[in-house]
Amino acid sequence: MSVSTPKQQTSVRTPISKFQRCYAAAAVDRLIEMVRPQWGEAFKVADVEAGSGRLATMLSQRGANCHAVESDPQQRRTGHQATLEWPVNWLAGTATQLPLESSSVDLVTYGANFERLNRPRALQEAVRVLRPCGYIAILNNDRDLLLDPIQSQSEKMIRYYLPEYQQPKRCSDPRPLLEACGLFHEVVNFEIDHFIELEADVYLQSLYDQIMPTWAKDDRSTEPPEVLPLMSALAWQFASLRHLRLRFITRVWVARRN
Repeated sequence: MSVSTPKQQTSVRTPISKFQRCYAAAAVDRLIEMVRPQWGEAFKVADVEAGSGRLATMLSQRGANCHAVESDPQQRRTGHQATLEWPVNWLAGTATQLPLESSSVDLVTYGANFERLNRPRALQEAVRVLRPCGYIAILNNDRDLLLDPIQSQSEKMIRYYLPEYQQPKRCSDPRPLLEACGLFHEVVNFEIDHFIELEADVYLQSLYDQIMPTWAKDDRSTEPPEVLPLMSALAWQFASLRHLRLRFITRVWVARRN
């Protein structure tokens, strides 16, 4: 395994966010079990800011008639190509302006991007397109830094070499917002842990992307001098491993429209 920083390698960049969209299958199964008794087999879903289509695919595989709404044209094209095997309907739109008729879907879903939305307006728009007694679901996928020895050790090494390093902010609990907005009731939260396997070099690349701020990705002159020895130490740490099995936690919040 190379000890150079991933920025020096020619491999394709694979940001940690790619793996944070790999929701636990059991979590999506449980979500569907909560919604399906109300609407039966042919229920309709709007997956908002659908990105690469990972969640839309999982919903479609479980029988949902899924609209994937995405504001970014490139993401929309990528997602469309990734979901050709499944009947996912891709639409241009935003969380606050969904291209759907009022009272037209049974479930509105959001991934980790919910944190970056205008959440009050997004929830109002969700209520508009939901049928009476429809549901919203908010999902995120966090790395398990407590019980996963590989990720826990990686964080310790990062903090040793970069004492001022700030861990990426986790998605906040949306329950207070859902309960206070007056639009929903029966807020339910559950979480399911699962494992994702990937190559060690890909994991190192992901750590590098996590460490370096976005504005510094294309300018090596801004890279702190501690990064090279850190990445060398991490590469040595995982030198004997070609593949890693990493633990993640999928957290889901589900609420029913008033």
